[in-house]
Amino acid sequence: MSSALNFSWFNLLIAITGDVLKYILLAAVAFVFSALSTSFFLPIFGTIAVYLAGTASQEVLEYLATEAGRQLPALLRVATQFFCYLLPNFAVFDFKVQAIYGLTIPVKGLLYAAIYFVVYTGILLVLAVKVFDRRELQ
Repeated sequence: MSSALNFSWFNLLIAITGDVLKYILLAAVAFVFSALSTSFFLPIFGTIAVYLAGTASQEVLEYLATEAGRQLPALLRVATQFFCYLLPNFAVFDFKVQAIYGLTIPVKGLLYAAIYFVVYTGILLVLAVKVFDRRELQ
């Protein structure tokens, strides 16, 4: 029995790497929440909320680009776009479809994901260090 799909181990490796980068970025978000709060609840539930919102942010932006999205009030559209760009967009790291169906992964998408990861994670870690430095430990 043969398969009509062009399976590629390289694409699978890229998809797994994208997921790993996504979860490292999520860990950086957790570091920021941990630096901001001494309680258990903000880091856990804040990280879960960022994960859920970051997973859906690309779909929200695509909806805003449709005719139905353009009919929303301007203030709501601008506020939604602001928060979508502020939150991490985890769809950048999603290469599962290319891995499953053996599609070519565009180099531009890989570079964008790598740069996005480095910049966003760097900003979050610098922010976490700055917040943690201001904290008085006793």
